[in-house]
Amino acid sequence: MKTVNSSIEHQEHLIPYKIFVWVWVALIILTFITVGASTYFPGMIGVIVAIIVTPLKALLVLEIFMHLRYESKVFRYMFYTALIIMAIFIGLTLVDYIYR
Repeated sequence: MKTVNSSIEHQEHLIPYKIFVWVWVALIILTFITVGASTYFPGMIGVIVAIIVTPLKALLVLEIFMHLRYESKVFRYMFYTALIIMAIFIGLTLVDYIYR
């Protein structure tokens, strides 16, 4: 039985469980780093660590768990372009907030 979108092939991406476990461990370690920095170095250092570590965690989740790594390059470029534009607007808003 053919489906309506028979011209589009769906490819399965089998990722070994070992990769999922390593990414999960990396996410746990990065979370401990973020919490530790905000606990032991409150203020600017904790914020800087959070600003650096949080995008790394998001990148791991997007690329591995959400399978963005296996999408077409055009889709990935569009997604990351939108993400960068959003980060620019958030950054500009924070700069405006800081200098008020």
